[in-house]
Amino acid sequence: APRAAGGDRERRRDRDAEGPPPPLDEEAVEAMTRFLEERGGCMDFGKFSREFKAVKKSQLEEHFQLISEDGDKNGRWTIVLPGMDLPPPEERIDAAPEPRESALGTPMGRMFGKICAWDHGKGFGFIKSDEIKQGDVYFKKSELPPDARNLSRGALVGKTAEFDGVLMPDGKPRAESIALLDHDASPRGGAGATKSDE
Repeated sequence: APRAAGGDRERRRDRDAEGPPPPLDEEAVEAMTRFLEERGGCMDFGKFSREFKAVKKSQLEEHFQLISEDGDKNGRWTIVLPGMDLPPPEERIDAAPEPRESALGTPMGRMFGKICAWDHGKGFGFIKSDEIKQGDVYFKKSELPPDARNLSRGALVGKTAEFDGVLMPDGKPRAESIALLDHDASPRGGAGATKSDE
């Protein structure tokens, strides 16, 4: 029997022979520390690992506190800056729903403007709006009403648009859910409509 136990131990050692993951370099630790500081010093480990992929708990334990909230290893884990006490759940920044900004930008409200550029072939255009100071507002073809997506440049440029303004993380505005206020669905008004009768 002792030999069998020893065999189990050997097998376990073989499994561990792949070796522990390499220690984190200073830059990675610094980036993680900054990331946690911006979020109040602690956050749900699941959310943290989505930001820093392929990082193992064993690599983090040297630099941060990893606390199991439910008292068992399969429960929810929280990563905390060293030397900091774990605040109660209601005081944690990451306890609130994640803001829309993280993926899609910050909503700016319903806006108005005129379509100033449209490239049907590439499927995007721009709206000029006096309400938005960050410049012309980019939009994708898919944000136009279905009956306007195949209009020519001449038929679309100059139309008045109402849209949801969204400020993207890179600081550029984008238009979503566009409604054309002076648009009718009939196919009239091609490129010739923009030419003057001189």
